[in-house]
Amino acid sequence: MTSRAMSVAWMLGAAVLLGSASIGVRADALAGTLRVGLPLMPETLDPARSDNMVTGMVTAGIYDTLYTLDPLARPPVIVPLAAASLPGVSADYRTFTIQVRPGIFFTPHPAFGGKPRELTA
Repeated sequence: MTSRAMSVAWMLGAAVLLGSASIGVRADALAGTLRVGLPLMPETLDPARSDNMVTGMVTAGIYDTLYTLDPLARPPVIVPLAAASLPGVSADYRTFTIQVRPGIFFTPHPAFGGKPRELTA
């Protein structure tokens, strides 16, 4: 096979692969599915057991945190995210009271009657 024929064969093969991949993407987009490639699969979705950066990125996308840092504030400022306000601290510094912000709902699921449930703690 000449080099020109091999080049044409490679281009045809690439076109077939790209064409079949784009069909799959369109089908997923219609179904409302987002597929993201990861270099490895997380072994756990428990943030406390996260032991690598990929697991940390996945859990950060799944769970809301109580607080976050304002990236534009100098010096950095802690901002409530899922919390209603900064924590209340007891006089002996042994008890922290955090109120959860109202209006945070779990995704509706058939196991709970298909209705959204509000986060409480």
